[in-house]
Amino acid sequence: VAALIIPLLPAIGINLLVNFMDRYEREPWFLRLGAFLWGAIIAIPPALLIERNVDAMLQNLLGPNTNEVLRTVLQGLNAGITEETVKGLGLLLLFLILRDEFDNVTDGIVYGALIGAGFAMVENFVYFADNSQKFLVFLIVGRVILGWLGHSTFTVCFGAALGYIRHIKVRWQQIVIPLLGYLIAVGLHSFFDFVDFQASAAVRDAPTNANVALFSLIAIIGNYIPPFLVQLSLLYILIKGLAHEAAVIREFLAVEVSNGIVTVDEYALLQNSFRRTKAERQVLRKSGLRQWLRVKALYQTEIGLAFRKWHVSMGDKPKLGYLQPEDAYRQRIRRLRNEIRAADLSVQQKYA
Repeated sequence: VAALIIPLLPAIGINLLVNFMDRYEREPWFLRLGAFLWGAIIAIPPALLIERNVDAMLQNLLGPNTNEVLRTVLQGLNAGITEETVKGLGLLLLFLILRDEFDNVTDGIVYGALIGAGFAMVENFVYFADNSQKFLVFLIVGRVILGWLGHSTFTVCFGAALGYIRHIKVRWQQIVIPLLGYLIAVGLHSFFDFVDFQASAAVRDAPTNANVALFSLIAIIGNYIPPFLVQLSLLYILIKGLAHEAAVIREFLAVEVSNGIVTVDEYALLQNSFRRTKAERQVLRKSGLRQWLRVKALYQTEIGLAFRKWHVSMGDKPKLGYLQPEDAYRQRIRRLRNEIRAADLSVQQKYA
C-alpha cells in the first residue's frame, strides 16, 4: 500500500504546483500529460538499461580493490548523465517539434518539472516497494518531504535554458546556454547521487558504528541544500519569466484593442493572472461550465495571439499559405465572443 500510494503524493503536488505556475499562456493539457508520461514511461526503460550496462562495465574495469570514493563518483556520474540525458531528450523534442508551444523560460520550467515528476514517481514506486518495510520513515523524509522536487529540479535546469533561448537571437548563445543548463542538471544530479551512494556505502560497511551512521545521516540531509539553493534561483527566474509574459501581452495586444479584436476590459484583465482567474471563477458560478470553458478559451486565444506576434518579432518565419496563424487567432476570438454573447442572451431571455 505504501509503495502504491506514497509515491503519488509528490507527483500530484508537482502537477498542482505547475498548474499554479503556468499562469498566462497555459500549455495544452495533452502536452502536459505527454511530458509527464515521457518521464514516467518512455524515459525509464532506456535509463535503466544504460545505467545497468554502464555499471556492469565499470565493475569489470575497476575491480574489487578500487577506491570506494572513485567508485561512487563514477556511479553518480552514470546516474546523472544517463537520466538527465534521457529526460532531456523529451524536452528537446518538445522544443524542436512544437516550438509554438515552447514559448519561454516558464514553459521550460513547466515541461521540465512534469518530466521529472513522472520519472521520480516510477523511481519511488521501486524504492518504496523494495525498502518500505525496513526504511519507511527514511524514505518518506528523504524522497517525499525533502526530495519531492529532486528530479524536477535537475530537469528544469535544462528546460529553463531551452526556454531562455526563445528570448535571444545570438547564434552562439542559443548553443551555449542550453549546453550550460544541461551540464548544471547533470552536475547537480551526479553530486547528489554521489553523496547518497557514499553515505549509504559507509553505513553498509559499518552498520553498528554509531558515529558513521550519524555522519551519514548529516551528509544525506545536507545533500538537499544544493537542490534547495537551485530551487530558489529557479523561483527567481520563474518570477522574471512571468513578468516577461505579462509584458508580451501588454505590448502585442495593444494594437488589437485599437483594431477591435480585444476589448479594453479584456486587455487589462489578461495582464493580471490572478484577476483573470477570479473573473473566470465568477463566470463558472454564475453561468455554468460551458460558458466558463468558452471564456477561458477566449482569454487563452487572446494570449496566444500576443505570443504568436511575439514569435514573429523574434524571427519565426511566416507560415505557408495566405492565412497566417495571427489571422486564425483573430477569427477564433470573434467566434468565441459571439458564442459567449449568444449564451448570455439565451440566459437573459430564459429568465426574462
